[in-house]
Amino acid sequence: MKLIYILILFLVLGFESPKKAKITIIITNIEEVKGQIKIALYNKEADFLHQEQKYKGAEVKIDSTRVKYTFTDIPLGEYAITLFHDENSNGKMDRNFIGLPSEGTAFSNNIRPHFGPPKYEDAVFDLESDKVVYLRLVY
Repeated sequence: MKLIYILILFLVLGFESPKKAKITIIITNIEEVKGQIKIALYNKEADFLHQEQKYKGAEVKIDSTRVKYTFTDIPLGEYAITLFHDENSNGKMDRNFIGLPSEGTAFSNNIRPHFGPPKYEDAVFDLESDKVVYLRLVY
């Protein structure tokens, strides 16, 4: 019986569930209203840009030149976002003959890499409470 009282006291006074928040992503500058936006959310630098190792992902059907998606129940911490406009709905980012993306892309903090892929340190942001992230596609 004493153990039950201790557990109840622990639950009432000392137990706090991990803090979580929402990340709402608003994507603008969509050139053509077709296909979908493929979003990847990363929480580790080592996983960044490895689609199969993303923390969470989403696919949003495009119905206007501006779309919105919300990740819910995300633990507070450090994150980075990548996304691309899969215009032809083939499930992958198409590239031109020299390897550059031929479909629109965007990265958190609206970074625009010039020579090579973006760096995690440039794209990372802290999630301390619900957050709205505006990302502009670059074609």
